[in-house]
Amino acid sequence: MNKIQYSYFLGLYPLLYLISINQYLISRSSLVEITILFFSIILLIYILKSLLRLISDEMEKVQATIALIIFNFYLVKTVKHLIIGIILTFLIYYFLANKKKILLNVHKILVIMSLMLISMPIIKIISFSIDQFFQKEVTNSLEKKVHMPNKNELRDIYYIVLDGYGGANTLKKYLDFDNSNFLSFLRTNSFYINEKSNSNYNFTSFSIPSVLNMDYLSSFNIDINDYPSESVHKKINELMKNNKTKKYLDEFNYDYIMIPSTYSKSWRPDNLNFIFEENFIDYDIFNLYISKTIISRIKFAKNKIKEKWSDARRREILRQLAFLKKEVHDIDGPKFVFAHILSPHPPYVFNKNGSLAETKSDDGEWNYPEEYMNQIIYINKEIKIIVDNIIEKSRIDPIIIIESDTGPVLFEGETKMRLNINNLRAWHLPSFDKKLLNDELTSVNIFRIIFKNYFNLNIDLIEDKVFYLDFAKEPKKIMQIR
Repeated sequence: MNKIQYSYFLGLYPLLYLISINQYLISRSSLVEITILFFSIILLIYILKSLLRLISDEMEKVQATIALIIFNFYLVKTVKHLIIGIILTFLIYYFLANKKKILLNVHKILVIMSLMLISMPIIKIISFSIDQFFQKEVTNSLEKKVHMPNKNELRDIYYIVLDGYGGANTLKKYLDFDNSNFLSFLRTNSFYINEKSNSNYNFTSFSIPSVLNMDYLSSFNIDINDYPSESVHKKINELMKNNKTKKYLDEFNYDYIMIPSTYSKSWRPDNLNFIFEENFIDYDIFNLYISKTIISRIKFAKNKIKEKWSDARRREILRQLAFLKKEVHDIDGPKFVFAHILSPHPPYVFNKNGSLAETKSDDGEWNYPEEYMNQIIYINKEIKIIVDNIIEKSRIDPIIIIESDTGPVLFEGETKMRLNINNLRAWHLPSFDKKLLNDELTSVNIFRIIFKNYFNLNIDLIEDKVFYLDFAKEPKKIMQIR
Protein backbone atom coordinates (compact mmCIF):
# COMPACT_ATOMS: atom_id res chain seq x y z
CA MET A 1 0.00 0.00 0.00
CA ASN A 2 2.91 2.35 0.70
CA LYS A 3 3.95 2.17 -2.96
CA ILE A 4 0.57 3.22 -4.36
CA GLN A 5 0.85 6.65 -5.99
CA TYR A 6 -2.59 7.84 -4.92
CA SER A 7 -1.84 11.49 -5.72
CA TYR A 8 -2.35 10.67 -9.43
CA PHE A 9 -5.76 9.20 -8.62
CA LEU A 10 -6.80 12.27 -6.63
CA GLY A 11 -5.61 14.58 -9.40
CA LEU A 12 -7.44 12.67 -12.13
CA TYR A 13 -10.67 12.03 -10.21
CA PRO A 14 -12.37 15.42 -10.96
CA LEU A 15 -11.64 15.06 -14.69
CA LEU A 16 -12.94 11.48 -14.80
CA TYR A 17 -15.99 12.48 -12.78
CA LEU A 18 -16.84 15.28 -15.27
CA ILE A 19 -16.43 12.81 -18.14
CA SER A 20 -18.66 10.22 -16.44
CA ILE A 21 -21.57 12.64 -16.00
CA ASN A 22 -21.22 14.16 -19.50
CA GLN A 23 -20.56 11.06 -21.60
CA TYR A 24 -23.58 11.74 -23.80
CA LEU A 25 -21.84 14.96 -24.97
CA ILE A 26 -18.41 13.48 -25.69
CA SER A 27 -17.31 13.99 -29.30
CA ARG A 28 -14.10 13.50 -31.24
CA SER A 29 -12.88 16.99 -30.33
CA SER A 30 -13.79 16.29 -26.68
CA LEU A 31 -11.51 13.25 -26.75
CA VAL A 32 -8.62 15.45 -27.86
CA GLU A 33 -9.25 17.84 -24.96
CA ILE A 34 -9.64 14.96 -22.48
CA THR A 35 -6.36 13.42 -23.64
CA ILE A 36 -4.52 16.75 -23.26
CA LEU A 37 -5.97 17.33 -19.79
CA PHE A 38 -5.30 13.73 -18.68
CA PHE A 39 -1.62 13.78 -19.51
CA SER A 40 -1.19 17.40 -18.35
CA ILE A 41 -2.49 16.44 -14.90
CA ILE A 42 -0.15 13.45 -14.74
CA LEU A 43 2.80 15.57 -15.88
CA LEU A 44 2.09 18.37 -13.38
CA ILE A 45 1.80 15.92 -10.47
CA TYR A 46 5.03 14.22 -11.56
CA ILE A 47 6.86 17.59 -11.67
CA LEU A 48 5.40 18.57 -8.30
CA LYS A 49 6.44 15.23 -6.80
CA SER A 50 9.96 15.59 -8.19
CA LEU A 51 10.31 19.07 -6.69
CA LEU A 52 9.05 17.94 -3.28
CA ARG A 53 11.43 14.98 -3.34
CA LEU A 54 14.25 17.50 -3.32
CA ILE A 55 13.02 18.59 0.10
CA SER A 56 12.04 15.19 1.54
CA ASP A 57 12.79 11.55 0.76
CA GLU A 58 9.66 10.36 2.56
CA MET A 59 7.19 9.45 -0.16
CA GLU A 60 4.27 9.41 2.29
CA LYS A 61 4.95 13.04 3.23
CA VAL A 62 5.40 14.05 -0.42
CA GLN A 63 2.11 12.43 -1.46
CA ALA A 64 0.21 13.92 1.50
CA THR A 65 1.50 17.37 0.54
CA ILE A 66 0.45 16.87 -3.10
CA ALA A 67 -2.98 15.73 -1.89
CA LEU A 68 -3.37 18.99 0.03
CA ILE A 69 -2.33 21.01 -3.02
CA ILE A 70 -4.87 19.09 -5.15
CA PHE A 71 -7.64 19.76 -2.62
CA ASN A 72 -6.78 23.46 -2.75
CA PHE A 73 -6.74 23.44 -6.56
CA TYR A 74 -10.22 21.95 -6.86
CA LEU A 75 -12.03 23.07 -3.72
CA VAL A 76 -10.80 26.60 -2.98
CA LYS A 77 -13.10 29.26 -4.47
CA THR A 78 -11.05 32.47 -4.20
CA VAL A 79 -7.40 33.48 -4.61
CA LYS A 80 -7.43 34.76 -1.01
CA HIS A 81 -8.52 31.35 0.25
CA LEU A 82 -5.90 29.73 -1.99
CA ILE A 83 -3.15 31.69 -0.23
CA ILE A 84 -4.55 30.57 3.13
CA GLY A 85 -4.69 27.01 1.82
CA ILE A 86 -1.06 27.09 0.70
CA ILE A 87 0.05 28.40 4.12
CA LEU A 88 -1.93 25.61 5.83
CA THR A 89 -0.42 23.06 3.46
CA PHE A 90 3.13 24.00 4.47
CA LEU A 91 2.18 24.09 8.16
CA ILE A 92 0.77 20.59 7.89
CA TYR A 93 3.86 19.52 5.94
CA TYR A 94 6.18 20.61 8.74
CA PHE A 95 3.82 19.19 11.39
CA LEU A 96 4.09 15.76 9.75
CA ALA A 97 7.87 15.99 9.49
CA ASN A 98 8.50 13.94 12.63
CA LYS A 99 5.14 12.18 12.94
CA LYS A 100 5.94 8.94 11.15
CA LYS A 101 3.08 6.91 12.64
CA ILE A 102 0.46 9.59 11.91
CA LEU A 103 1.85 9.99 8.41
CA LEU A 104 1.50 6.25 7.68
CA ASN A 105 -2.10 6.25 8.88
CA VAL A 106 -2.91 9.32 6.79
CA HIS A 107 -1.29 7.61 3.81
CA LYS A 108 -3.43 4.48 4.22
CA ILE A 109 -6.63 6.52 4.55
CA LEU A 110 -5.82 8.57 1.45
CA VAL A 111 -4.92 5.46 -0.56
CA ILE A 112 -8.28 3.84 0.26
CA MET A 113 -10.19 7.09 -0.35
CA SER A 114 -8.49 7.76 -3.69
CA LEU A 115 -9.09 4.19 -4.92
CA MET A 116 -12.76 4.40 -3.98
CA LEU A 117 -13.14 7.82 -5.58
CA ILE A 118 -11.49 7.00 -8.91
CA SER A 119 -13.21 3.62 -9.23
CA MET A 120 -16.70 5.20 -9.31
CA PRO A 121 -16.34 7.30 -12.50
CA ILE A 122 -14.26 4.57 -14.18
CA ILE A 123 -17.00 2.00 -13.57
CA LYS A 124 -19.58 4.46 -14.88
CA ILE A 125 -17.52 5.21 -18.01
CA ILE A 126 -16.95 1.50 -18.72
CA SER A 127 -20.64 0.71 -18.15
CA PHE A 128 -21.68 3.49 -20.54
CA SER A 129 -19.18 2.29 -23.18
CA ILE A 130 -20.46 -1.29 -22.95
CA ASP A 131 -24.05 -0.08 -23.29
CA GLN A 132 -23.11 1.91 -26.38
CA PHE A 133 -21.29 -1.04 -27.92
CA PHE A 134 -24.16 -3.47 -27.44
CA GLN A 135 -26.92 -0.97 -28.04
CA LYS A 136 -29.54 -2.47 -30.32
CA GLU A 137 -31.40 -0.40 -32.81
CA VAL A 138 -35.09 -0.07 -32.02
CA THR A 139 -37.14 -0.96 -35.04
CA ASN A 140 -40.32 0.76 -36.12
CA SER A 141 -42.62 -0.66 -38.72
CA LEU A 142 -43.09 1.54 -41.74
CA GLU A 143 -46.66 2.44 -42.53
CA LYS A 144 -47.82 0.75 -45.67
CA LYS A 145 -46.77 2.58 -48.81
CA VAL A 146 -49.59 3.35 -51.19
CA HIS A 147 -47.21 4.09 -54.03
CA MET A 148 -43.42 4.16 -54.12
CA PRO A 149 -42.38 7.44 -55.74
CA ASN A 150 -39.86 7.31 -58.55
CA LYS A 151 -36.35 8.27 -57.40
CA ASN A 152 -36.32 11.15 -59.88
CA GLU A 153 -39.45 12.51 -58.19
CA LEU A 154 -37.90 12.57 -54.72
CA ARG A 155 -37.12 16.01 -53.39
CA ASP A 156 -34.17 16.94 -51.19
CA ILE A 157 -35.33 17.78 -47.68
CA TYR A 158 -33.66 20.41 -45.49
CA TYR A 159 -34.40 20.59 -41.77
CA ILE A 160 -32.53 23.63 -40.43
CA VAL A 161 -32.85 24.31 -36.71
CA LEU A 162 -31.75 27.73 -35.46
CA ASP A 163 -31.41 27.14 -31.74
CA GLY A 164 -33.29 29.61 -29.54
CA TYR A 165 -34.62 31.78 -32.39
CA GLY A 166 -37.75 33.54 -31.12
CA GLY A 167 -41.04 33.88 -32.95
CA ALA A 168 -41.92 37.18 -34.62
CA ASN A 169 -44.84 37.81 -32.28
CA THR A 170 -42.88 37.84 -29.01
CA LEU A 171 -39.73 39.36 -30.53
CA LYS A 172 -41.82 42.40 -31.42
CA LYS A 173 -43.90 42.48 -28.24
CA TYR A 174 -41.16 41.97 -25.64
CA LEU A 175 -37.92 42.97 -27.42
CA ASP A 176 -39.26 45.57 -29.87
CA PHE A 177 -37.47 43.67 -32.65
CA ASP A 178 -39.10 43.87 -36.08
CA ASN A 179 -38.31 40.71 -38.06
CA SER A 180 -40.64 41.50 -40.94
CA ASN A 181 -37.84 41.94 -43.51
CA PHE A 182 -36.58 38.39 -43.00
CA LEU A 183 -40.08 36.91 -42.92
CA SER A 184 -41.02 38.80 -46.10
CA PHE A 185 -38.00 37.28 -47.82
CA LEU A 186 -39.15 33.81 -46.79
CA ARG A 187 -42.73 34.45 -47.90
CA THR A 188 -41.42 35.68 -51.27
CA ASN A 189 -39.80 32.26 -51.59
CA SER A 190 -43.11 30.49 -50.88
CA PHE A 191 -42.58 29.70 -47.22
CA TYR A 192 -45.59 29.24 -44.98
CA ILE A 193 -44.94 31.15 -41.73
CA ASN A 194 -46.78 31.06 -38.44
CA GLU A 195 -45.71 34.13 -36.45
CA LYS A 196 -47.53 32.91 -33.32
CA SER A 197 -46.03 29.43 -33.52
CA ASN A 198 -45.34 27.51 -30.31
CA SER A 199 -42.73 24.77 -29.93
CA ASN A 200 -43.95 21.44 -28.57
CA TYR A 201 -41.39 21.67 -25.76
CA ASN A 202 -39.30 24.53 -24.42
CA PHE A 203 -35.99 22.66 -24.40
CA THR A 204 -33.72 21.44 -27.22
CA SER A 205 -33.33 17.87 -25.96
CA PHE A 206 -37.13 17.46 -25.94
CA SER A 207 -38.16 19.58 -28.90
CA ILE A 208 -35.98 18.23 -31.73
CA PRO A 209 -36.42 14.51 -30.81
CA SER A 210 -40.21 14.95 -30.79
CA VAL A 211 -40.08 16.53 -34.27
CA LEU A 212 -37.87 13.88 -35.88
CA ASN A 213 -39.79 11.06 -34.19
CA MET A 214 -43.15 12.65 -35.04
CA ASP A 215 -44.53 12.08 -31.56
CA TYR A 216 -44.34 13.25 -27.95
CA LEU A 217 -41.61 11.89 -25.68
CA SER A 218 -44.16 10.26 -23.36
CA SER A 219 -44.89 7.85 -26.23
CA PHE A 220 -41.31 6.58 -25.84
CA ASN A 221 -41.50 6.13 -22.05
CA ILE A 222 -39.39 9.21 -21.36
CA ASP A 223 -40.30 11.05 -18.17
CA ILE A 224 -39.20 14.64 -18.73
CA ASN A 225 -39.56 15.41 -15.03
CA ASP A 226 -36.48 13.19 -14.47
CA TYR A 227 -34.30 15.43 -16.66
CA PRO A 228 -31.28 15.80 -16.55
CA SER A 229 -30.81 12.24 -15.28
CA GLU A 230 -28.45 9.98 -17.17
CA SER A 231 -31.29 7.59 -18.06
CA VAL A 232 -33.23 10.38 -19.82
CA HIS A 233 -30.11 11.51 -21.73
CA LYS A 234 -29.47 7.92 -22.78
CA LYS A 235 -33.02 7.40 -24.06
CA ILE A 236 -32.97 10.70 -25.96
CA ASN A 237 -29.63 9.85 -27.59
CA GLU A 238 -30.96 6.47 -28.70
CA LEU A 239 -34.16 8.07 -29.95
CA MET A 240 -32.21 10.57 -32.03
CA LYS A 241 -29.70 8.10 -33.44
CA ASN A 242 -32.55 5.87 -34.57
CA ASN A 243 -35.13 8.54 -35.22
CA LYS A 244 -38.29 7.65 -37.08
CA THR A 245 -37.76 10.20 -39.85
CA LYS A 246 -34.42 8.60 -40.74
CA LYS A 247 -35.96 5.11 -40.72
CA TYR A 248 -38.65 6.19 -43.14
CA LEU A 249 -36.20 7.98 -45.42
CA ASP A 250 -33.89 4.95 -45.43
CA GLU A 251 -36.73 3.07 -47.13
CA PHE A 252 -36.50 5.56 -49.97
CA ASN A 253 -32.68 5.43 -50.13
CA TYR A 254 -32.13 8.96 -48.88
CA ASP A 255 -28.68 10.04 -47.74
CA TYR A 256 -28.97 11.33 -44.15
CA ILE A 257 -26.66 14.33 -43.86
CA MET A 258 -26.28 15.63 -40.31
CA ILE A 259 -24.60 18.95 -39.56
CA PRO A 260 -24.53 18.83 -35.76
CA SER A 261 -23.70 21.44 -33.19
CA THR A 262 -21.44 20.79 -30.23
CA TYR A 263 -24.46 19.60 -28.27
CA SER A 264 -26.06 17.38 -30.88
CA LYS A 265 -23.00 15.38 -31.97
CA SER A 266 -24.11 12.51 -29.73
CA TRP A 267 -27.32 12.33 -31.79
CA ARG A 268 -25.46 11.43 -34.97
CA PRO A 269 -26.53 8.01 -36.29
CA ASP A 270 -23.88 5.37 -36.88
CA ASN A 271 -22.59 4.38 -40.32
CA LEU A 272 -23.48 7.57 -42.17
CA ASN A 273 -22.08 8.01 -45.67
CA PHE A 274 -21.08 11.57 -44.83
CA ILE A 275 -19.50 12.88 -41.61
CA PHE A 276 -19.45 16.64 -41.13
CA GLU A 277 -16.00 17.85 -40.09
CA GLU A 278 -15.74 18.98 -36.47
CA ASN A 279 -13.48 21.51 -34.80
CA PHE A 280 -10.25 19.80 -33.77
CA ILE A 281 -10.76 21.37 -30.34
CA ASP A 282 -14.06 22.89 -29.19
CA TYR A 283 -12.78 24.04 -25.76
CA ASP A 284 -16.02 22.73 -24.19
CA ILE A 285 -14.23 20.22 -21.95
CA PHE A 286 -11.42 22.70 -21.21
CA ASN A 287 -14.00 25.31 -20.25
CA LEU A 288 -15.99 22.89 -18.10
CA TYR A 289 -12.91 21.50 -16.33
CA ILE A 290 -11.34 24.88 -15.61
CA SER A 291 -14.67 26.20 -14.26
CA LYS A 292 -14.30 23.64 -11.45
CA THR A 293 -10.80 24.74 -10.44
CA ILE A 294 -9.10 27.74 -8.85
CA ILE A 295 -7.99 28.81 -12.36
CA SER A 296 -11.57 30.02 -12.97
CA ARG A 297 -10.99 32.63 -10.24
CA ILE A 298 -7.98 34.07 -12.05
CA LYS A 299 -9.46 36.73 -14.32
CA PHE A 300 -6.82 36.59 -17.09
CA ALA A 301 -6.94 32.79 -17.39
CA LYS A 302 -10.74 32.70 -17.25
CA ASN A 303 -11.09 35.37 -19.96
CA LYS A 304 -8.53 33.68 -22.18
CA ILE A 305 -10.32 30.32 -22.04
CA LYS A 306 -13.70 31.99 -22.62
CA GLU A 307 -12.31 33.82 -25.65
CA LYS A 308 -10.98 30.56 -27.11
CA TRP A 309 -14.26 28.79 -26.36
CA SER A 310 -16.38 31.58 -27.93
CA ASP A 311 -14.17 31.63 -31.01
CA ALA A 312 -14.46 27.85 -31.37
CA ARG A 313 -18.26 28.15 -31.18
CA ARG A 314 -18.24 30.94 -33.77
CA ARG A 315 -16.00 28.93 -36.12
CA GLU A 316 -18.29 25.91 -35.74
CA ILE A 317 -21.34 27.96 -36.77
CA LEU A 318 -19.49 29.61 -39.65
CA ARG A 319 -18.40 26.21 -40.95
CA GLN A 320 -21.99 24.94 -40.75
CA LEU A 321 -23.26 27.97 -42.66
CA ALA A 322 -20.51 27.65 -45.29
CA PHE A 323 -21.38 23.98 -45.80
CA LEU A 324 -25.06 24.79 -46.30
CA LYS A 325 -24.18 27.55 -48.77
CA LYS A 326 -21.97 25.48 -51.02
CA GLU A 327 -20.63 22.02 -50.15
CA VAL A 328 -24.00 20.40 -49.49
CA HIS A 329 -24.84 20.85 -53.17
CA ASP A 330 -21.94 18.59 -54.15
CA ILE A 331 -23.79 15.64 -52.58
CA ASP A 332 -26.18 13.95 -54.99
CA GLY A 333 -29.77 13.48 -53.91
CA PRO A 334 -32.10 12.42 -52.74
CA LYS A 335 -30.75 13.69 -49.43
CA PHE A 336 -32.08 14.70 -46.04
CA VAL A 337 -30.03 17.52 -44.51
CA PHE A 338 -30.43 18.07 -40.77
CA ALA A 339 -28.53 21.11 -39.47
CA HIS A 340 -28.61 22.07 -35.80
CA ILE A 341 -27.06 25.53 -35.50
CA LEU A 342 -26.40 27.02 -32.05
CA SER A 343 -27.43 30.52 -32.99
CA PRO A 344 -28.93 32.82 -31.78
CA HIS A 345 -28.46 30.67 -28.65
CA PRO A 346 -25.77 32.02 -26.28
CA PRO A 347 -22.88 32.49 -26.03
CA TYR A 348 -23.54 35.47 -28.27
CA VAL A 349 -20.44 35.12 -30.42
CA PHE A 350 -21.41 37.37 -33.34
CA ASN A 351 -21.53 41.09 -33.88
CA LYS A 352 -24.06 42.24 -36.47
CA ASN A 353 -21.45 41.83 -39.22
CA GLY A 354 -20.39 38.33 -38.11
CA SER A 355 -17.12 39.28 -36.41
CA LEU A 356 -16.28 37.80 -33.01
CA ALA A 357 -18.18 39.64 -30.27
CA GLU A 358 -16.85 40.39 -26.82
CA THR A 359 -19.82 38.90 -25.03
CA LYS A 360 -20.84 38.86 -21.39
CA SER A 361 -22.96 35.79 -22.03
CA ASP A 362 -22.07 32.19 -21.31
CA ASP A 363 -23.69 28.99 -22.51
CA GLY A 364 -26.69 29.31 -20.22
CA GLU A 365 -26.72 33.10 -19.85
CA TRP A 366 -29.36 34.58 -22.14
CA ASN A 367 -29.98 37.85 -20.32
CA TYR A 368 -28.34 40.27 -22.74
CA PRO A 369 -31.20 41.13 -25.16
CA GLU A 370 -29.19 43.49 -27.37
CA GLU A 371 -26.49 40.85 -27.89
CA TYR A 372 -29.20 38.27 -28.59
CA MET A 373 -30.75 40.47 -31.31
CA ASN A 374 -27.32 40.93 -32.93
CA GLN A 375 -27.21 37.16 -33.44
CA ILE A 376 -30.57 37.23 -35.22
CA ILE A 377 -29.49 40.12 -37.46
CA TYR A 378 -26.40 38.21 -38.56
CA ILE A 379 -27.99 34.78 -38.89
CA ASN A 380 -30.83 36.25 -40.99
CA LYS A 381 -28.31 37.48 -43.59
CA GLU A 382 -26.73 34.03 -43.80
CA ILE A 383 -30.01 32.12 -44.00
CA LYS A 384 -31.15 34.32 -46.89
CA ILE A 385 -28.06 33.31 -48.89
CA ILE A 386 -28.52 29.66 -47.94
CA VAL A 387 -32.19 29.62 -49.01
CA ASP A 388 -31.38 31.30 -52.35
CA ASN A 389 -28.62 28.77 -53.03
CA ILE A 390 -30.74 25.76 -52.05
CA ILE A 391 -33.62 26.75 -54.32
CA GLU A 392 -31.33 27.74 -57.21
CA LYS A 393 -29.13 24.64 -57.14
CA SER A 394 -31.76 21.99 -56.47
CA ARG A 395 -32.83 19.84 -59.44
CA ILE A 396 -36.38 19.65 -58.07
CA ASP A 397 -37.89 22.31 -55.83
CA PRO A 398 -36.84 21.04 -52.38
CA ILE A 399 -38.69 20.79 -49.09
CA ILE A 400 -37.16 23.28 -46.62
CA ILE A 401 -38.05 23.41 -42.94
CA ILE A 402 -36.50 26.36 -41.12
CA GLU A 403 -37.49 26.59 -37.50
CA SER A 404 -36.18 26.88 -33.99
CA ASP A 405 -36.42 24.32 -31.25
CA THR A 406 -37.56 27.00 -28.77
CA GLY A 407 -37.61 30.73 -28.29
CA PRO A 408 -35.12 32.56 -26.03
CA VAL A 409 -34.96 32.29 -22.22
CA LEU A 410 -35.22 35.96 -21.29
CA PHE A 411 -36.78 37.85 -18.38
CA GLU A 412 -39.02 36.22 -15.77
CA GLY A 413 -42.54 34.99 -15.14
CA GLU A 414 -45.20 35.03 -17.87
CA THR A 415 -42.93 36.98 -20.25
CA LYS A 416 -40.21 34.34 -19.92
CA MET A 417 -42.67 31.55 -20.74
CA ARG A 418 -44.20 33.33 -23.73
CA LEU A 419 -40.79 34.13 -25.22
CA ASN A 420 -39.53 30.61 -24.57
CA ILE A 421 -42.34 28.77 -26.36
CA ASN A 422 -42.86 31.17 -29.29
CA ASN A 423 -40.49 29.82 -31.93
CA LEU A 424 -39.60 30.52 -35.54
CA ARG A 425 -41.45 28.28 -37.99
CA ALA A 426 -41.12 28.55 -41.78
CA TRP A 427 -42.08 25.67 -44.09
CA HIS A 428 -41.33 25.57 -47.83
CA LEU A 429 -43.62 22.80 -49.12
CA PRO A 430 -43.63 22.82 -52.96
CA SER A 431 -46.86 21.94 -54.77
CA PHE A 432 -48.68 21.66 -51.47
CA ASP A 433 -51.99 23.36 -50.86
CA LYS A 434 -51.20 25.87 -48.11
CA LYS A 435 -54.92 26.05 -47.32
CA LEU A 436 -54.40 22.71 -45.59
CA LEU A 437 -52.00 24.39 -43.16
CA ASN A 438 -53.16 26.38 -40.17
CA ASP A 439 -51.69 28.23 -37.21
CA GLU A 440 -52.70 25.46 -34.81
CA LEU A 441 -50.28 22.98 -36.39
CA THR A 442 -47.06 22.35 -34.47
CA SER A 443 -43.72 20.91 -35.48
CA VAL A 444 -44.47 17.41 -34.18
CA ASN A 445 -46.66 17.01 -37.28
CA ILE A 446 -44.41 18.46 -39.99
CA PHE A 447 -42.79 15.18 -41.03
CA ARG A 448 -46.15 13.43 -40.83
CA ILE A 449 -47.37 16.02 -43.36
CA ILE A 450 -44.30 15.44 -45.53
CA PHE A 451 -44.51 11.63 -45.52
CA LYS A 452 -48.25 11.63 -46.11
CA ASN A 453 -48.23 14.12 -48.98
CA TYR A 454 -44.88 13.56 -50.71
CA PHE A 455 -44.29 9.85 -50.04
CA ASN A 456 -47.88 8.58 -50.06
CA LEU A 457 -47.60 6.99 -46.64
CA ASN A 458 -50.67 6.13 -44.68
CA ILE A 459 -49.82 8.26 -41.66
CA ASP A 460 -52.19 10.56 -39.81
CA LEU A 461 -51.59 13.78 -37.93
CA ILE A 462 -51.68 13.69 -34.15
CA GLU A 463 -53.09 16.18 -31.66
CA ASP A 464 -51.02 19.36 -31.36
CA LYS A 465 -49.79 19.97 -27.81
CA VAL A 466 -47.44 22.42 -26.13
CA PHE A 467 -45.49 21.57 -22.96
CA TYR A 468 -43.52 23.87 -20.68
CA LEU A 469 -40.94 22.97 -18.05
CA ASP A 470 -39.54 25.71 -15.79
CA PHE A 471 -36.01 24.57 -14.95
CA ALA A 472 -35.65 27.27 -12.29
CA LYS A 473 -38.36 25.70 -10.13
CA GLU A 474 -37.99 22.71 -7.84
CA PRO A 475 -39.38 20.16 -7.95
CA LYS A 476 -39.48 20.28 -11.73
CA LYS A 477 -42.85 19.47 -13.21
CA ILE A 478 -43.85 19.70 -16.84
CA MET A 479 -47.06 21.54 -17.66
CA GLN A 480 -49.23 21.12 -20.72
CA ILE A 481 -50.25 24.65 -21.70
CA ARG A 482 -52.06 23.73 -24.90
